Amino acid sequence: TTLLKSASNNIKSIYSSNVPFTVSPNPSSGEIEFRGPETVEKVSFELMNILGETVIKRSVSIGEKIQLGSLPNGIYLYRLQSKGKVFSGKLLFRE
Repeated sequence: TTLLKSASNNIKSIYSSNVPFTVSPNPSSGEIEFRGPETVEKVSFELMNILGETVIKRSVSIGEKIQLGSLPNGIYLYRLQSKGKVFSGKLLFRE
């Protein structure tokens, strides 16, 4: 069990060091906020539905909150791009 705990801690630290941006809350009921390193002011944000169609695309500031509007409930994919690096994840939206 010690080996498993150690492996689990290593995975968490590797994951968090490779993903400096977060989108929260997740799941969301209408508003999301962007968090990231203090050295980054703006990122390109793209939100896609499960079919890969872009539903929101804009530049956002770290700490900015945006309204998701009247999106249908479901799972969305997001992409954040900054300084030539791309970070992606899933966002669950439910009103």
